[in-house]
Amino acid sequence: MGRTLLRYLQVSRAAYGPEAEYSSHFISTFANVVEHMSLCAAAVCTKAPFSSFESFVTEICRFIDSLPDNAKVGILHSYQHLFDRWESLSSDSEREQTEAGIISLGAEEIKLLKSYTRLYKEKFGFPLVICALLNNKETILERIRERLNNDSYQELNIGIKEVKDIMVLRVKDLVNSETSKI
Repeated sequence: MGRTLLRYLQVSRAAYGPEAEYSSHFISTFANVVEHMSLCAAAVCTKAPFSSFESFVTEICRFIDSLPDNAKVGILHSYQHLFDRWESLSSDSEREQTEAGIISLGAEEIKLLKSYTRLYKEKFGFPLVICALLNNKETILERIRERLNNDSYQELNIGIKEVKDIMVLRVKDLVNSETSKI
């Protein structure tokens, strides 16, 4: 069934009925590939059909890259700090952080992570975003420590790169999911 979702990206919108119905379904399907940012899905919906998975991902990246810096900061604000307000995480973020081992941190690691994320937020003014699925709890702690030495411009760009990494994995997960239904 995951291939059905990939085909959905590739077939003309007219094949799926009224434009408003297609757009609504497209946006709801891809609304959380960038955390709580259905705007990204809405922005690329008009570009469908896509020739491939890669062309879909490229369009989302182009949209993000076209945004002014203050809008990119807004995207970073849509993500929660690691291990912060667990109950308010999206189901995608909760799963990703669990798989990375964040949920199994010891008391000292939790204290260190909370300290790092607080310092990060104070220094840069936006939450730290890191692709948990491409890291584990050890590398996450190491990377946060390293990133605290960066300037705001570097961190904005690194944060947006991490957003894109998360987005690619979420789209792959949607396309490969056996529960994907169009």
